[in-house]
Amino acid sequence: MRVVLIFLALFFIACDDEKIDENYLNTPLKCSINKDICEKDFKGRKISFEIINRPIRFMEETKLIIKGLPKYDNLNLKLYGLNMDMGVINAELVRLDNGDYVSEFVVSTCLLSTMRYRLELFNNDKKIKLFIDFDMKR
Repeated sequence: MRVVLIFLALFFIACDDEKIDENYLNTPLKCSINKDICEKDFKGRKISFEIINRPIRFMEETKLIIKGLPKYDNLNLKLYGLNMDMGVINAELVRLDNGDYVSEFVVSTCLLSTMRYRLELFNNDKKIKLFIDFDMKR
């Protein structure tokens, strides 16, 4: 029985590959896409994230525009909570003629007074190592 418990403990430790520092969860963000257009450096480019009709509201459709990205074949985003497991929201990113990417998604409601979410970009389900975090208050 002890061997089984040790195996399960090691399995869960190995599977938890991306821990978020508790201090980070309590630190104000440098930029809030709920208030402004936020920029990030990515592969020598300035990438901007803009929410139309700010702020993001729980259970309402949100439109996101990302500018400055290079062209990707199958870009999509995953949205998930950092301070509470809310599941993963998957959304398609569509490349417009001007090179911008646009997506629409709905954020699930949460019981916490402040929920920190991560919006992470993927190409063909592989992380491109670009994300932006944002807080929502209930």
